[in-house]
Amino acid sequence: MRVVPTLIIAFAAAAGAAGCDSGDSGDALTAAYFVGSWELVAVHDDTGDRTAQVQVVLDALTIDFTSGGQFSMLVDYSALVNAGGTPDTTFVGGYGVSAGGSLVVTPGAASVPFGVVTHGSARADLSAPAVIVNELLSGSDLDLGLVGTAVLAIERP
Repeated sequence: MRVVPTLIIAFAAAAGAAGCDSGDSGDALTAAYFVGSWELVAVHDDTGDRTAQVQVVLDALTIDFTSGGQFSMLVDYSALVNAGGTPDTTFVGGYGVSAGGSLVVTPGAASVPFGVVTHGSARADLSAPAVIVNELLSGSDLDLGLVGTAVLAIERP
């Protein structure tokens, strides 16, 4: 499957592209904020809300962050996508928070920063160039067509 190599290349190309804004306070964001399980609840890009389109191809996207700096992300594709030959996919790697407050994930050799806006302790918006998110969410044979900056809203279950 070509998702992981393409994703790593896209991650490398986007390094340094995202920033951070803690929406709740002046407290510095730390990796401890992310520890635990999160679910994707909404997707936006420069054209607006794209959640309904994503729900056609995904049953769920869950991310588990450990206190040891590791993450596991399950991309659970819909039956429609699975029937087309794309299996559910799990990405694993390391993560941390940069001095600038970006969530930096390392699913392979490249590290990629996602801008972060927090909304309390149970919701965060992660932003990155849409080209990265298209690869991450769509699988190797699909294209959601997200444009500009994509924002992934995640919540604790």
